[in-house]
Amino acid sequence: MHRIDYSRLRFLVASGEVLTRDTLRTILHAYGAAAVYQARDGFEALDVFSSAEPDIVFADREMALVGGLELTRLIRLTETTGGMTGNPYAPLVLVARELRREAIREAADAGVTEYLVKPISARTVYKLVEGVVLDPRPFIQLDTYFGPDRRRGEQRVDGDRRARRSEPDSRRVLPGPQGPVIEDVYGDHVVVRPPNALCRRAAIPAGGETETRVSVIERAETALAGLQQEYQARMASELDALQGACTALMSRPALASARGAFAAAADQTRLRAQDFGFVMAERIAAGLSELLVRPGFDFGALKAIECHVDALRAVLSAGGSNEGDALVDTMVAHLGSMTAELAPNRSQVGVSARN
Repeated sequence: MHRIDYSRLRFLVASGEVLTRDTLRTILHAYGAAAVYQARDGFEALDVFSSAEPDIVFADREMALVGGLELTRLIRLTETTGGMTGNPYAPLVLVARELRREAIREAADAGVTEYLVKPISARTVYKLVEGVVLDPRPFIQLDTYFGPDRRRGEQRVDGDRRARRSEPDSRRVLPGPQGPVIEDVYGDHVVVRPPNALCRRAAIPAGGETETRVSVIERAETALAGLQQEYQARMASELDALQGACTALMSRPALASARGAFAAAADQTRLRAQDFGFVMAERIAAGLSELLVRPGFDFGALKAIECHVDALRAVLSAGGSNEGDALVDTMVAHLGSMTAELAPNRSQVGVSARN
């Protein structure tokens, strides 16, 4: 059964990518969350964290100015420095395109609670939130670390040689941002157990559930499908503008203003494809940018530009999310070869007689 009342939780989504922010916002709203704050970089995230005091933070590993790892370190430091307001025990979910072993170790050492690998799925987000709310790990205070216990089960952690003992040397209870904090003091470390305020506030008591997990996740997946349709509509608008600029360029290829307008439209198409996660469309638009660095346009370059624009329309009409499609892969590879053959001719200054 559905065990979390998302309307009682506050979320912060920090990412420089429109797709990441929109995807997480859409999923969390579909689950019932009302308070979903957003930040485009780490500095903005720090401001929102201090002012809104979110319960759970999703932070992209790669962000301008302050990335997700540094943001995590700064939030965890609140416990020892008091330099900013907010809850230093807040669950922090690191969002990344991939996480290799070294990256996971680095994230754990920064104090990250959990990891979320792109592409983001509604089911994975549900599982993560349920875990950090209903079954949080204790925090560990060492000379060089403060954050969730990096040990999971019997797993060892490099640099963490704490002996496993059942009885602490002493126990103390201290005031915390959300209630009394229990600290079990051992010889080389302190185990910190903040109150599980999230569970008390958001957990649905047994027998009080009105929906199943499956129905809630399906609602989020439906919302994501609607978001994808919105992205396709916005990309279609960008492509219409690119097509118009292409038509103007084909009629007057020697005109500097026509080349400039087409270059701007191509770059805008590439950026929007990147924002919305249309990987193949982004690659095709990037190929257009390579063609446009040529000092002149000969007939071959013009035909290549037309082929790229036609390919963009074909890819987007097929849904846009076609990474891994063998036919699309072949088409993109062919366009790449065409661009590579023309790229060495950048020294040529010649324009087709179609002026």
